Amino acid sequence: VELATRYLPQSKEHRVRLSTAHSFYARALQDNGQLSEALMEYERAEKALLAWGEPPMRYVVRLQQDRADLLHTVGRVEEAVALLLEGERRMLELIAGTADEQNRMRLERVNNIARVMLAEMYDDGIT
Repeated sequence: VELATRYLPQSKEHRVRLSTAHSFYARALQDNGQLSEALMEYERAEKALLAWGEPPMRYVVRLQQDRADLLHTVGRVEEAVALLLEGERRMLELIAGTADEQNRMRLERVNNIARVMLAEMYDDGIT
């Protein structure tokens, strides 16, 4: 990830790749039980995407969903729910403004992930 930051040009395409590198690293850290480090990497991934202005919001929302899942795992459920609700609001705005049927269906699938995650959190009885 550090090498990618140093050597990749700062184009939009490379920002997405840098964000992807951070998110993959976050997943690896999470799988190895390094949860606080994984949270930081998810945040870095989101910042890398947002740094270039208008990123594809579905990528931002997917990162937020990954981060929300980890927040739920570490017991920070209220933060996880807030993040998922924010993402759902963004996705509903995108869906409403999308005329292309194929793109609208893609956005709805991303939004359905958030709904399932919220249902699981509420069903856990934690919230």
